[in-house]
Amino acid sequence: MWDGRAQMDTFEADGSTGHIEGLTLRLYDPQSRQWRLYWPTAGFGRLDPPQIGEFKDGHGDFYTQDAPEGKSILVRFDWTR
Repeated sequence: MWDGRAQMDTFEADGSTGHIEGLTLRLYDPQSRQWRLYWPTAGFGRLDPPQIGEFKDGHGDFYTQDAPEGKSILVRFDWTR
């Protein structure tokens, strides 16, 4: 989508915590040369702050802050082949 500056896909999985239906939305910002990755699920129905990062030499590094159960953490998503 948008000449490669946007991507979207869906996923569905069953695990120990139950059934999950989700959506991945990836948006490229040409000014910052970074991607923003959004991971909403059907159970929440909202866009949380995105993971932000970039690809270099086939490797992606993306970061965001989250606060599960009120505790602030730094989240890193490491995209490799």
